[in-house]
Formats: sequence, C-alpha cells, structure tokens
Amino acid sequence: MQKELFIPEGAHETITIRGNLPPESSYVITVHVAKNASLAVEELIETSIPCTVRFTALLEGEGASLIDKSRYRGHGDALLDMERVVVHKAPGTSSEVDARGVMDDKARALWRGRIVVERAAKKARAFLRHDAMLASYDAFVDAAPFLEIFTDDVSCKHSASVRRIQPELLFYMKSRGVLEEDARNMLLEGFLL
Repeated sequence: MQKELFIPEGAHETITIRGNLPPESSYVITVHVAKNASLAVEELIETSIPCTVRFTALLEGEGASLIDKSRYRGHGDALLDMERVVVHKAPGTSSEVDARGVMDDKARALWRGRIVVERAAKKARAFLRHDAMLASYDAFVDAAPFLEIFTDDVSCKHSASVRRIQPELLFYMKSRGVLEEDARNMLLEGFLL
C-alpha cells in the first residue's frame, strides 16, 4: 500500500493504523503538512511475518506540527523493517515521535528514525524517541535515531533504548500472587501504553 496525503492550512487531522498485518505486507505513507496544520498519527501493528513500514512527514508550512505515537509487536519469525522520517521545512514547526515495540520468540525489528531540519526551519522543535522490550532471548531489535540539522536556533533531542524484562519485576509480581505468565504479559502490555 502506498499513499500520499495532504493536510491543508489550519486543519487538524488524525491517521490511525491498527491491526495484524497480512503476509508480506508493506506500507509507505507520505504526508505533507501545511501552515498551522497539525497531524496526529496513532499506529498499533502486530505481526508474525516479514513486513516493511515507511512513514514520512513533511512539515512544509510555518507552524506545522506532528505527534506520532507508534506501537508495534512482533512474534514468531517476524521481521519488521520500520522507518520514520520527519522533515522540518519551515520555521516554527514541531514534531514528537514516540515509538515503542515488543519483540518475542525469534522476532526481529530494524527501526530507523530520522529528523531533518532544513536551513529555513528556524525555531523548529523535535523529539525522536524509541524504546523496545525483548521478551525472549532470541528476539532482536536494532534501533537508530538520527538528527540532521542544517540551521541554528532549534531544539532537537533523540533517544533509544532496548531492554529485557527485569527479573526483579517478575519476582515482585509473583510474590503478590500473580502467575508468572500473567505477570509477564502485564509488564509487556504496560510497556506499550
């Protein structure tokens, strides 16, 4: 699936992407955001097969903004190849990308996030964040956030983390009478909130 969307001046739009991805899925979405327009993205995908996800937001008008909340979960032999790109083209633009994922079994995820602040995008604000939880010893996540800044007078931050379920948390929940499998599922679900 390939889509190109345009958010007109002053509009406030939400894109929702949810569900299990069918075999050999991929989607590529490019969104152009005009002056003083805002875009909210809510993504929740789950898969056990290879898939590719590409999302690009072009903040083309002054004051354009993006809030992107992405959640993913892979299990079985899933291979998720994910990329998020936000290009700040105009002054006073803002973006916040918050991606979280859980990988189980032998699932693997390759996640790339990139914020580009062009020369004309003075006073741009951007935050790019990715956190992942490995729910098995065979699961794998490679996460890389990038900032490309070609001007000054901007505020841009990025972070990434990949971790396993902490044994202390499982022990604590089990000591309160929660079965280990239930405790594990509760921790993973809570992580994705």
